[in-house]
Amino acid sequence: MRKRLLYLILALSPTFAVSCMDRGAGDPLSISYVKEILSDTTSVPFQTVKHSGDSGSDGPITLVGPAEDVIFLADEFLGCDHFDNVDGRQVPDGLPDFAGETISLICDEANGPYYGYMEKGNETYLKELTVKNFISAVDTSCAFSQYDRDTKVHKSSSKVVVLTSSYTSAYGYDDIEALVKGTGSEIDVISPVHAMFRYAMKRHGGDKAELAVWTTSEILGSGVYATVLEGMQKEYPSLKYKSVCPDEAGTMKKRMLSFLEMCKESGQKTKIDAVLVDAMPLRADSLNALFCRLKDNADDSIASYSNILSDDFEFIDSRIATAAECISYLRRTNGFTHRVAYPAMEMYAVMPMPDMPADKYLSPDCYTDEYKYNRASGSDKESFLTVELNDRDITESQYGFMKQYAHKTYEKYVSK
Repeated sequence: MRKRLLYLILALSPTFAVSCMDRGAGDPLSISYVKEILSDTTSVPFQTVKHSGDSGSDGPITLVGPAEDVIFLADEFLGCDHFDNVDGRQVPDGLPDFAGETISLICDEANGPYYGYMEKGNETYLKELTVKNFISAVDTSCAFSQYDRDTKVHKSSSKVVVLTSSYTSAYGYDDIEALVKGTGSEIDVISPVHAMFRYAMKRHGGDKAELAVWTTSEILGSGVYATVLEGMQKEYPSLKYKSVCPDEAGTMKKRMLSFLEMCKESGQKTKIDAVLVDAMPLRADSLNALFCRLKDNADDSIASYSNILSDDFEFIDSRIATAAECISYLRRTNGFTHRVAYPAMEMYAVMPMPDMPADKYLSPDCYTDEYKYNRASGSDKESFLTVELNDRDITESQYGFMKQYAHKTYEKYVSK
């Protein structure tokens, strides 16, 4: 009951999550790891970030985060067609938006699920590992394998890095931005939650847009949206949102109607312009198609919510929002490869170090939760590394997730 009450309070008052939890909000240098890098301009991490993007337009677009988040988002980047490739208008033109680009996936197998750091009150370590994963994305080499870290494999430095986890939008993104700025790098770093807010504001009248967030109780309870909102309100003072966590079971129609009913019951007075969907594997395009079908058929189940939905109401998710932000950046900086080819894909994984005491592992590829979520920040002992991945290294869970929720990723990497 207390947990349900907390989520209700969070939904009604987004600032509660920040005021009642010491998240270090507003302090992009809240972890010592970033301070240490910026204090030594000759260090390898400083120079790696400083020279990030040196591969120019040939560099990959890198998606980094928990494996399922990365695979789910990669499916969008590999096959989306939302924009005209010539003039940038938001209309399909029959060509992949990222034609000629290389989409690089860095699947973090060592450190997830990230929610565990919230439960242990160890957000500082989540920030640190997020920064380290970013550095691995812009590095020009990685280990050959988990058990051969001395043999290095060449990789191109990323030209854009997309964080795929909502948790890292609040716990790590600001630190990365501070690091990028402090080194003088111009690489673009995209956060999924920030991207969804920006995309919604661009399409619905700026920070006056009436927004709602459809997410899980874990994400809402962790303070992700409250923390991001607090930072964004410095630039968009009128930005606000209502959060709702509908039932996660049932058909898509049942879940959508549950969400709308909860909005209505909360006393929604103004019409909602857009709903930010952060409940993977729900997809905004599927929800929009269902909503339009019900509306066009004058379905009674949707008609009762017309008084709380604007005429151009839509669902938005991180897939379309991050892709749109990436395309905007590449057009602005002339960063596209301009190669005539379908998007290519390459995969890497963040794996546990193999030389920890035996009691730290559930299996060779997985730490115990007790060890994983209680690691101290600032340790000289590295506990994970980035390695090259091939189709033989795909885990059964990744294989199953690709086949069910990420068909283009599956076709590109597994059934090639």
